Amino acid sequence: MVQAAADRALTGPLVCLQGSPSAAGALLVVGLVADGAVVRYHGDLDWPGMAIAARVVAMGAQPWRLSAEDYRTAVPAAGVPLTGRPVPTPWDPGLADLMVEEGLAVHEEALLDRLLGDQDR
Repeated sequence: MVQAAADRALTGPLVCLQGSPSAAGALLVVGLVADGAVVRYHGDLDWPGMAIAARVVAMGAQPWRLSAEDYRTAVPAAGVPLTGRPVPTPWDPGLADLMVEEGLAVHEEALLDRLLGDQDR
């Protein structure tokens, strides 16, 4: 995502945790939140992605396009088979339920235009 943002010459701050946050990534998120920054998190809409999202949200980040409605909108164009064991999505419990019902995952790369469009504002 960072490369795609650079390719579009977006100037807003953007951090890529590259999967599960390292200790440095976690310190960055916690520090930014403690300093009053609004930190938004988006990742893959699959079970590992939801587990990571839950950890980052627990650090104080806000979910970014990670609602059941966001998922419902993304699935028709980008859904791939969902595998693994379901995990809770406490920021939107209906999201996990809908993912189980649909049986599809949506990878972040499929949503780059939508996500980076948010950065344009």
